[in-house]
Amino acid sequence: SLVDDYFMVYWDQRGSGLSQREDKSKLTIDAYVDDLSALIDRYSPGRPVFLVGESWGGMFATRYINQYPGRVAGAVLIEPGPLDGATMERLKNDITEFKLG
Repeated sequence: SLVDDYFMVYWDQRGSGLSQREDKSKLTIDAYVDDLSALIDRYSPGRPVFLVGESWGGMFATRYINQYPGRVAGAVLIEPGPLDGATMERLKNDITEFKLG
């Protein structure tokens, strides 16, 4: 299994999951990138990591890889949304918002 061969870090991005609630103004892509960089510095200093991202996490992993390609050895993207602006523009009218309640 992966946990036998790799040190796994499960991360809830700021303001989501089990993380502390944050003011909306602090929930930016740049803040998320800085947070992921800090995690990599903490748990894998000087060594590239493997990222696994599902849905939004896959889109975010792609952003991070594009910004810091040397910090990432590989990635698994599970059902990511659009991975570039042109595709997002082309599909934005086909993407529907789903609300529970």
